[in-house]
Amino acid sequence: MRRRWLTGCLLALIAMLALTATATAAAGGWATVEMDKPVTRTEVDQPLTLDFTLLQHGMTPADWTTTYFEATNTDTGETLRVDAEAGAEAGRWTVTVAFPSAGNWDWAIQTEELAVEDTFPALEVVGDAAAVSNTSAVTPAELDAAITGATETLTKQMSSMTGEIDILQKQVANLTGERDMLQKQIGNLEAAQANQPEATGTAWWVAALAGALSALAVVAGGGLLAMRRGLIRNRELSPATA
Repeated sequence: MRRRWLTGCLLALIAMLALTATATAAAGGWATVEMDKPVTRTEVDQPLTLDFTLLQHGMTPADWTTTYFEATNTDTGETLRVDAEAGAEAGRWTVTVAFPSAGNWDWAIQTEELAVEDTFPALEVVGDAAAVSNTSAVTPAELDAAITGATETLTKQMSSMTGEIDILQKQVANLTGERDMLQKQIGNLEAAQANQPEATGTAWWVAALAGALSALAVVAGGGLLAMRRGLIRNRELSPATA
């Protein structure tokens, strides 16, 4: 008796499920989605709004369903679901989503009442949130240590350049003294030649030596000026220390 009762209950349950499936099929349990515009690329954490039309049987606008956006990151397996909102016109829907990570996302528009089989190209989401996280993970102590190290290195370079400038200044002073002495000697020779009518002019080697020393003094002075400008620029570019 009990077995017959259980058998009857099971048959009744099967009949109810069959009737439910038949009713769903009779109601036309499928729909199509028409996107207003195609989209294939977006950025991490940037709102992306999608507008679309939901058509039951591909013809009748449907705005009575529970409609949502779902997506899966094919690189990480991360999933995303956002409910869509019905628009002012029948069958019109809109949904705004923001992807939390970069990668390729497979996505679709689905409803809980109607089966939607439309597929769309994967979305390429760009932007490396991990790089931003790594940058923000730098501690103040690490930043201070990096600035201090750079400052010490720059200070050593400036000190070395200062020593080189001092040496160059001494060399320029010596060359200037030698030039002045040579000019006096040339003046003495010219004065002596002026008292000798047969003299035809200053000896060529004297003039050549004077020109060489003058050129050397000019080059040394230019080098000193360039090194001073480099030192001043390094001081302006050096980071301020607390």
